[in-house]
Amino acid sequence: MINHLVAAEADRSLLKKLHLYQAPEVLVIDEVGYLPLGNEGSNLFFQVISARHEKKSTVITTNLPFADWGKIFDSTTVATAIADRLVNNSEVIILEGPSYRTKPKTKDKMIEK
Repeated sequence: MINHLVAAEADRSLLKKLHLYQAPEVLVIDEVGYLPLGNEGSNLFFQVISARHEKKSTVITTNLPFADWGKIFDSTTVATAIADRLVNNSEVIILEGPSYRTKPKTKDKMIEK
């Protein structure tokens, strides 16, 4: 999403691309925090979240607690603004325990595939 928005900003089609991410009833953004977004990416991410705030549903997955979001976004200020909009009238679900993806495969499951 961020790469598309940065490219759209460069070719002057940002408003059209922002609308693309603002329009869906539910927007799912997976793996927030896998890569830092930098200043430009953080600002674009904020624009999407801010425009959807209290209008549309947004689902975010991340393995980082809110306290570490300053590492993802360019500053703690931007991270706080994004988190505030996301948690307002929201349900935060924290899943704990071992990751399903890192669960070792058993012989039986390997044979099935």
